[in-house]
Amino acid sequence: MEAVPPVDTAWECFDVSLADGVAHVQLNRPDAYNSMVLAFWTELPAIVRALDAAGTTRVMVLSSTGKHFMTYHRREITALCLQTGLPLTHSRNTCPTGLG
Repeated sequence: MEAVPPVDTAWECFDVSLADGVAHVQLNRPDAYNSMVLAFWTELPAIVRALDAAGTTRVMVLSSTGKHFMTYHRREITALCLQTGLPLTHSRNTCPTGLG
């Protein structure tokens, strides 16, 4: 898999900038309280892998926009499990992966 330059990519949940070895990864969905939707869980690891592959990042700063840094909702975790095929733990309605 070829690395995608994170700065040149249009991410759904993040804005990424890189200057002088400092990567700034900023959650960019304040209207949705920066909730952890499925795109969040696929984009963040892709961004970190791309920054690592580029070899020019010395530090990564994770910040947010809006009133809340980040939220998650059980319905989003449930949707994540359903979309990825992970089983639900019905007693708590969460994925057994520790996401919920």
